[in-house]
Amino acid sequence: MDFTRLIPVALAVLWGLNWPAVKIGLSEVPPFALRTVGMGAGALILIALAALLGRSLKVARASWVPLIISGAFNIALFNLAVVFAQLNTTTSRAAILTFTTPLWAIVLERHSIRLHRTLLR
Repeated sequence: MDFTRLIPVALAVLWGLNWPAVKIGLSEVPPFALRTVGMGAGALILIALAALLGRSLKVARASWVPLIISGAFNIALFNLAVVFAQLNTTTSRAAILTFTTPLWAIVLERHSIRLHRTLLR
């Protein structure tokens, strides 16, 4: 049997279970500690998998600054925002808002372009 077909299903289930798990964890653990443990565990798993597969995680020196900036916004800020959102709303609402963000970005970008064009005239 080809188990690679099960990867999307496993990812969907695990990703979906992550939301209630975080909500439950937040009842016991402060947000920064929860994200530090989660991100730290993820980093250790990534390093272990790379070592196991004989892959390098080396990044060219010229890419360090862009990588740090994008990591700060895409990973750190996103995860902290999600945790604080879950503290202030239901888990389902936080998940829906999180995963519709690309749609809102398109709407805001379109509005921004129209506004910019208007200001230039």
